Amino acid sequence: MDRQFPLPRAMLDKSKFYNNTEPKTLKNKFETILRNQAIVNLDFLVGYFRISGFLHLYTLLEKRFFSFKRIRILVGLNVDSLIAELNQENIDIQSVDKSRFLKVFEDFQIQNIQEDTYVTQQQVEDSVDTLIQAIGEGKIQMRIVRDKNVHAKFYIFSQEPVLDSTNNDQSCIYTGSLIVGSSNLSENGLIKQYEFNAELNQSEDIETALYEFNQLWEQSVEITKKDIENIKKNSCLELLTPKDIYYKFLIEYFGKDRIQIDRSVESLFPSGYKAFEYQVDAVTDGINKLEKYNGFFLSDVVGLGKTLIATIIAQKIKLQGYVLIICPPSLKRGWEEHFKAVRVAKHFEIFTPDTLEKIINPEDFELIIVDESHRFKSSSTKRYKSLKNICHNNKRFTKKIMLLSATPQNNSPEDIENQINLFQFPSNISFGTQNLKDFFREIKKEYKDIKERLKELSKDYKKNLAFIQEQKQRLKALSEKMREGVLKYIMIRRTRKDIEKSFNQDSKNKIIFPKLNNPQTLQYVLSKEVEILTKATLDLITQEENSTKKYGYYRYLIYPNLTPQGKEMYLSQTDSKKDGNFYEQTADRLKGLMKSLMFKRFESSMQAFKETLGNQIKTLEIFIDKIQKDKQVPIPKDNFSNLEAYYEALDCDDEEGYNKFLEQYEHKLIFLEIEHFAKDYLSNLKSDLEILKDLKQKWEAITEDSKLKCLIEKIEQEFVIPLDFDSKKILIFTEATTTAKYLKEKLDLIFKGKVLQVDSSNRDDYQEKIRENFDANYEDQKDEYQILISTDTLAEGVNMHRSNILINYDAPWNATRLMQRSGRINRVGTKHKEIYIYNFLPSYLGDRILKLSEQIFQKLQSFHYTLGEDSMIFSDLEDVNTDGFGAKKTEDDEINEELQYLSEIRKLLEQNPKEFERIALLKQKSRCIVYAPQNSYIYFKQKIYEKSHRQLVIDNDHFYHIKEKREGLITQREPEKITFLQMAKFLKSQIKNTNICTNTKKHNQDIELFLKFHKEEMQKIINPPIFSESKKLTSDEQEAIFAIRSSTLSSEQKEFLQCVIKESKCDREDIKSILDSKDLSAIIEKYQNRHDEQKLKQANQTKMFLADLEIQISYKGIENE
Repeated sequence: MDRQFPLPRAMLDKSKFYNNTEPKTLKNKFETILRNQAIVNLDFLVGYFRISGFLHLYTLLEKRFFSFKRIRILVGLNVDSLIAELNQENIDIQSVDKSRFLKVFEDFQIQNIQEDTYVTQQQVEDSVDTLIQAIGEGKIQMRIVRDKNVHAKFYIFSQEPVLDSTNNDQSCIYTGSLIVGSSNLSENGLIKQYEFNAELNQSEDIETALYEFNQLWEQSVEITKKDIENIKKNSCLELLTPKDIYYKFLIEYFGKDRIQIDRSVESLFPSGYKAFEYQVDAVTDGINKLEKYNGFFLSDVVGLGKTLIATIIAQKIKLQGYVLIICPPSLKRGWEEHFKAVRVAKHFEIFTPDTLEKIINPEDFELIIVDESHRFKSSSTKRYKSLKNICHNNKRFTKKIMLLSATPQNNSPEDIENQINLFQFPSNISFGTQNLKDFFREIKKEYKDIKERLKELSKDYKKNLAFIQEQKQRLKALSEKMREGVLKYIMIRRTRKDIEKSFNQDSKNKIIFPKLNNPQTLQYVLSKEVEILTKATLDLITQEENSTKKYGYYRYLIYPNLTPQGKEMYLSQTDSKKDGNFYEQTADRLKGLMKSLMFKRFESSMQAFKETLGNQIKTLEIFIDKIQKDKQVPIPKDNFSNLEAYYEALDCDDEEGYNKFLEQYEHKLIFLEIEHFAKDYLSNLKSDLEILKDLKQKWEAITEDSKLKCLIEKIEQEFVIPLDFDSKKILIFTEATTTAKYLKEKLDLIFKGKVLQVDSSNRDDYQEKIRENFDANYEDQKDEYQILISTDTLAEGVNMHRSNILINYDAPWNATRLMQRSGRINRVGTKHKEIYIYNFLPSYLGDRILKLSEQIFQKLQSFHYTLGEDSMIFSDLEDVNTDGFGAKKTEDDEINEELQYLSEIRKLLEQNPKEFERIALLKQKSRCIVYAPQNSYIYFKQKIYEKSHRQLVIDNDHFYHIKEKREGLITQREPEKITFLQMAKFLKSQIKNTNICTNTKKHNQDIELFLKFHKEEMQKIINPPIFSESKKLTSDEQEAIFAIRSSTLSSEQKEFLQCVIKESKCDREDIKSILDSKDLSAIIEKYQNRHDEQKLKQANQTKMFLADLEIQISYKGIENE
């Protein structure tokens, strides 16, 4: 049996091996050797040398520099690439010019200075300056080894040699130390990295090493002071001028791919189309966004050619799968024509939003184009769910989604969130420091609060005009957060002013847009008799308390008028799991809907209101007749699926339509007996019927129509002034088909044969006539019609820009429709110099119309701030902002400033390509220090990857500024996040400053401050906190905390709920519930679930890691002392 020996022991103190484990580091050993004053010669051969780490060596030597007779450093090089070049040129390495070796050394050192993360900026700078000084003063000699095979590392510390008397003075005795091993002369080699080195002290060993060193030294290339100065000059340590740092900042932010316009795109434009620069730019930018984010919004304002841009993207982008186009039926022909004109060499299919379930091969599509994508704003609809399933079907291809809409936000920020979720998962954090779900949760909470406050405002509109301004500021701040956090990455949106300022450099393809005048009001006055009836009617349909009669909308309030037994019967038979409160609220919402419908029909035209009254009377008579004859009422089991069909049946003009509904939906209906209803329900229905009949009788007696008269006067006034290039064309929009037909009938009596009326029933029949008479792009133009009356069936995807006059006969309560309507005449290709929009506003409605129009204002204002728009659409109260999110601008300043900076750097490339390239090649860790007011700015670009598969998670830009806070006599300097525009504006303001400051210490201190702050910000992404830091509480939040403290909750529950409130994550309705002392257990459960989600997200995100900083561009202003 083999004898068992003890295992080797750890390194003993007397061992002469060094592995950089304290205290056995190479640096410590160097210090020990250098304490021997007899050591006067240093000869180091290293395979790897970082100038940035030279400071460590210098600190060991500086106290004894005067006593050293010789310090020589011989540096090896990785010359593989040089050898390859020389072999191609058939040149021997020993005969090559020394400048080529110096270039390899210089490039290597410049790269290390750029990438060194082991030392601070100040340490790097001190190391380089110290080496320049040491070589210049002759304290150190440095050379480069020419031999490619030298990879050795040894360090010789020796005394002056002594003649060996025992050998007749034919040799010398060498005393000192020889360190041989793996360490290079760098911070890693001296301290940080595990190395293995041995010390030898024999004279023979030292002498042999010196001999080898001298042989290499004689054949080496000298490094001079000038060489190191060149390295500094060509590295990121060189101080740039403010002008260079400004242009370098723009180049790195936009990137060469964005700046350099791909002129090959121009060849893809079909014959007869001009390749406008803004369209070419959108093609290249759109493809980049598809590749980076798998989707984007193409949201140029109406009339700028989004269909053409999207078609060319479909032709240009590399795909393996098919193209799917989803558009309204009326736009299908336009897409077919565009794909044919551009000659898209890809298989494509077109479906409408309501036929998506017919797609049997969703996995075959790779590119999905969704036109009028705002139609998919609601995630609860069947069409949205169908589209989302298609978009997320990645079995064969990762889907790329183009969302086309000039108005992607119709009602609230949730509209945009839902559309983003078609190509991004809610848990993604591709755009910032939060995942999309958390980001939009905060946005929606704030928006909801603004909406509720505006409801309070509407109670007394005139007295609260100042409050409107406050809401504008809140909307502006909210919208800026939304744009900076998400939209700037995934949306292309340009207004006409953007194009005029930023894309009109090409004089050949210069676009001149017409002036879009502010909307004008057409006000009409009623006779006293009609005004009195109007007021009484409005009081009646809006259920004003001072109304003499009470119209109750009872036929729409079925569930609330059930007895307890009736409600129990209904709930026991419904397929839904909803409770009674849900159906109470649903009935109340339906009542509100019918109020709005009555008012909208009244505001549209007297004819539309009369017809609505007639229909309501007929259906109510049928409803009452069913109850009296059959003694029962049919109610749908599922309110969501059948309500629309149910009330359509009630609105049928005859009994046949009602019976057809019963036959079709009998298996989904609950038949409640008359005794299940409240005793007064039938009498209330009869009362409503009598009120409607009385109202209709009074309006039938009215023959005056002041609104129609006002319209006719306006048309006649416009026709008096002829055009020199075309006949006058007027476009009239109304929401109601009844109104459109009524106007056609009346206007035909005056403008015989010149009036065309279009609605959904005849649009296809009149498609050619619309193009011939109103489309400025149509080749075979005709002049049969001068007036076009249309419902909103023509509000999308139709060119009617031979007209420059738009009259909104009634105002749709959908802000999107207003903008879509104006886009029919304000389009590329119009010959008109000015565009006019007129909105009817009845003087008799006064404050009431203002209250109801407040909802339009809020939607429009949120849209303006979030996305930007060309002009006011509805009211001069609108604060139009084409930049989206900036301060209020004058007419001349209404531009997207980011595009202006892009245009500026493109101009430099076009006019001075050599200068552009010089600046582009400046190091990515660039800096500027000048004598100027105290200011510090920095720009970082850094990627975050998922660990296991190294997939890119975030690739964002980060901008910071140091903010000074003065507290008493102490000034605190803290970094804060800023935007690209803030930094760009500041840097541009400094470009004429040439007073460069060479004192870099204060700047380097700021760099360390920025880096620390940035690292903390990035850690919040990788390891997000469960609870964020507390914010200033509202009075309601403070009261809620006091209520929690005095409640019977456990101490843990109290602490948890208080944290939720302090971090402003408690919804407003929950705050109210706490103040009303309602049961808090459901509230705690709700936020505990959110808390658990956050913890799960945190667990997932710890699997991410930060890549090294790619770009670091900094500016420092220093007071001139």
